[in-house]
Amino acid sequence: MRSRYSAYALRLPRYLLDTLHPSKRSPHELTQLEQAVARGHWLGLRIISCRGGQVGDSSGYVAFRAQFEDSGTQSTLEENSRFVQEQDRWYYIDGVFPPHPLPARNEPCWCDSGKKFKKCHGLG
Repeated sequence: MRSRYSAYALRLPRYLLDTLHPSKRSPHELTQLEQAVARGHWLGLRIISCRGGQVGDSSGYVAFRAQFEDSGTQSTLEENSRFVQEQDRWYYIDGVFPPHPLPARNEPCWCDSGKKFKKCHGLG
């Protein structure tokens, strides 16, 4: 997850393509990634929770919050990303965005961290 964030921040679309699972690549994926990294300026990454992704695991999830600027407007991206490991390499599969409306403060967080929303993504 951190390496993919760094690739966005450093504008390395080829790395993003290489770490995207082959089953998720479209014919124009590299062009789309080049356009995406050229637009935004990434300002920070906060890992909220991780599940799996340890030695011996074949899958993992990372919930994160990233700050970025696009066309002069600052925004936040929140996602619970899914990764798989194949042949000793981790690949990004997809991500789930927060639901709308968000859970109530004392409900479980949308990212499946096991924490209450207020203790996870509900932080200001």
